[in-house]
Amino acid sequence: MLLVLVQLVVFVGWSYLLWTALQVLLRRIPALAQWPAGYWLVLLCCSLPLWPPLQWQQDWIMPPQLLQQGVGTAAYWVAAPMHPGLQQKLGGADLLVLLVFTCWISGAAWRLWQLIRQWRQLQLLCRKAQAVSATDLLTGINETSAAGLTEQLGLLQLKQQGASSAFVFGFFRLHLVLPANFAFFPPAERLLLLQHELCHVRRRDPQQLLCWRLLGVLCWFNPVVQKLETAFIRAMELSVDRQVLAQQPELALSYGKAMLTSLKYQQHASQVSAGFTGQTFDEQFYRQRLSQLFQPVPLWPAGKLLLLALVTLLMMACCHLVLSQFSWQRAAPEQWQWPLQQVAVNSGYGVKSAIRQYKPHLGLDLAGRSGDHVLAVAPGRVLIADDNSLDRNFGLVVLLDHGDGYQTLYAHLQQSQVKPGDKVAAGELIGGVGSSGKATGPHLHFELLHFGVQQDPMLYLPALP
Repeated sequence: MLLVLVQLVVFVGWSYLLWTALQVLLRRIPALAQWPAGYWLVLLCCSLPLWPPLQWQQDWIMPPQLLQQGVGTAAYWVAAPMHPGLQQKLGGADLLVLLVFTCWISGAAWRLWQLIRQWRQLQLLCRKAQAVSATDLLTGINETSAAGLTEQLGLLQLKQQGASSAFVFGFFRLHLVLPANFAFFPPAERLLLLQHELCHVRRRDPQQLLCWRLLGVLCWFNPVVQKLETAFIRAMELSVDRQVLAQQPELALSYGKAMLTSLKYQQHASQVSAGFTGQTFDEQFYRQRLSQLFQPVPLWPAGKLLLLALVTLLMMACCHLVLSQFSWQRAAPEQWQWPLQQVAVNSGYGVKSAIRQYKPHLGLDLAGRSGDHVLAVAPGRVLIADDNSLDRNFGLVVLLDHGDGYQTLYAHLQQSQVKPGDKVAAGELIGGVGSSGKATGPHLHFELLHFGVQQDPMLYLPALP
């Protein structure tokens, strides 16, 4: 859990670093400021610290060969659910994580309530508006210029004078909400406003903006997400302005007048829908929009933008792969040692005998006296320390996990000095030699496994003196 807290802190710091780099890039290439999809790409890059690490095996697994009869044919079993001891008690770090999680839930719930309230306010505003027909709406306008408007949108007009500028509201069924004085706009300006909102609909901007707001709810603690949302809205508006005037640049002056006229009537700004204007827009941005109408910034070709996106995603995938390998993978032990101080091998790996129905021996039997110290052969974590998790023939056992798929089993013990979840160092006392389970006398049965498959311990342990 503490790792999650570290990830969130890194997420915020990494986001600020990318935001700073983005500002430098935008000063060098202003055209990227009019690429809304680029901000989704930046958000994806910001989320890199939250990506789950690539792990090629589960952290704690019990080999099926060691499980009790009846479950031995199953695949790898996660040890933690079977061993509550692996779940450590709450400490100071865990309480800190719990406190942070509670704060995150509280903040997200508050932001979500605000978003729902804003959405309901817009729903109420739409209910109070009256439906209008396309015939009345397009009076004095060449209807072919706004073809398809009625098929894609429900048309509503506010009753209160000067309550709002035009905006599109909804998610699945969209409605175009027009100000009460829309009919007093000059025909050319009305047509441009309609084309502007219809362009938003075709690009699915209202749905995208709602997704940004929901992400802002989840990531309320990261100011960069809100900055990216604002930047996305501005890029969206600049892109729509350019798209509307692409085929009719001679109407730039009328478009600018429509924008200024709309600003005069804006008193109830929308927080959810992608309207013609929004309260996140300041005077400097409107100056930028008006300037672009007459001096547009050259755009990058679509091929270059696509190549930039692909290269960025490839770099992020490579970074994630490298970080997963170096930061999350537990390395195998560099050196092994014998589990007993005095070593005498009674039965080697692969030996067949009548006591095992002539099946190959899957470990080593080391001679010892009752109570002799059994030592961990390498640093690891205790998965099992009991006499009922594995086959009862093993008696009292200790199973250690050493990382990178390596595990060691110590069976027929007289007593255990560790419990599940403990971390042990190489050479640390973990139990005593005994004859529990199915054993002819005191000895240690030792197995070494790699990804659940028994190995010959002699290939790993130091040579016998």
